[in-house]
Amino acid sequence: MIIEEVLGPQFVTASPGDVSRYLEAPVNVKTSSHSPGVPRAPVPLLLVTTPGVDALQDVMLLASRKPDVTVTNVSLGQGQSGVAEAAVGASTREGRWVVLQNLHHALDWLPTLANIITRLYSSNARSLTSTDTTVLNHNFRLILTSEPTDEFPVSLLRGVEKVYVDSPGDAHHALQEAIAIVTRHASHLQFEVEEDEEEAATYRLLHGLGIFHTIVSERGRHGHLAWASPPTFTTVDLALAVSVVTSSAEEGQQVDPETLEYLVGQVFYGGRVRRTEDQQVIASILKDVLAISLKIPEEEEYPISEEVGGAQDPWHADAGHAGADDTDEVGLALLFPDYIEKLEDLQDFVKGVTEFERPEIFGLPVGVQHLQEVESGQHFLMALAAVGGAQTLQGSAETSVAKQLYKLKKMVIYLTYK
Repeated sequence: MIIEEVLGPQFVTASPGDVSRYLEAPVNVKTSSHSPGVPRAPVPLLLVTTPGVDALQDVMLLASRKPDVTVTNVSLGQGQSGVAEAAVGASTREGRWVVLQNLHHALDWLPTLANIITRLYSSNARSLTSTDTTVLNHNFRLILTSEPTDEFPVSLLRGVEKVYVDSPGDAHHALQEAIAIVTRHASHLQFEVEEDEEEAATYRLLHGLGIFHTIVSERGRHGHLAWASPPTFTTVDLALAVSVVTSSAEEGQQVDPETLEYLVGQVFYGGRVRRTEDQQVIASILKDVLAISLKIPEEEEYPISEEVGGAQDPWHADAGHAGADDTDEVGLALLFPDYIEKLEDLQDFVKGVTEFERPEIFGLPVGVQHLQEVESGQHFLMALAAVGGAQTLQGSAETSVAKQLYKLKKMVIYLTYK
């Protein structure tokens, strides 16, 4: 709250990143004030990612929608540097896109890559004012991915456009990202006027997949009780699930619920877990989500949610828009408002969500949030105590830590209730 009040909401509300603007069109460079601009390939794009984040999804989606674009993908590792150099050399002439993944696995080769980039783009700039026939094809794109490392050559960093792709900071931002991915992958769908029901059913199901991805991805934030062996889900899993629905819609067919449940629960997401109990959690959450998305009656196999009377809708600032009444539901049902019938309704829903942290949404008991807050508070106080001079919990330093914690607790209580 302090950061938002002092610096502004843009520092606490990050919009989902879009790397396509770095790749969409060539850069027009004027060789003189009287000559028209000459198209030139944009500088290479370096996507720095955290583990478990897929940074190439937007790149590959953009390339797939351009029939004249061919992508060469090289995953760097032992013995792949020569393959990468050959791919770059051929693509600069033919105007292809080259993706070099995992630069952090080829740190010894990065100075060579920096020299290649410097040579290509410096010679291209000189060629704009000469008759040299080796001008870099303006359709060429070079996309690099890497996890953070301190061993990047400075010359490489200076010659590329750098974009840091991080995992969402909280569940609400994760929901924003999931809905943005669904929107990008479903934006090409078209329905006839008489297909209103099919259109609404499709977007309700896509909305449900975005909710499901957010729940299973963010469930781990509620501490060690969330998973037996914490899995790592990526946006690729969501993209694959969305493709099942969009493919059926393009063919004019309805999605088979059993097929979708098997692919999403057993293959795309279930394939990433190692423990049987975690597989059961995924299957249970998915079954509830599909039951609400497909509007399966309560008396059938899928349970929807429990109800409590007299509660106010805590999820949307405009509860009336979400269809709330005197008997509001808690749990998943609140995330499935009745007004979702078109693609733009998904973005409207995200804008209206005001809270997305309650453990019931993630299939966890209410008390787990208190345990998580206590655990996080202890870690925070221990860190502050260490800064104050306590180095370890062993021996004589234990007394120092205890004193520091006591002082910090008194300070926090004073600031809270003064």
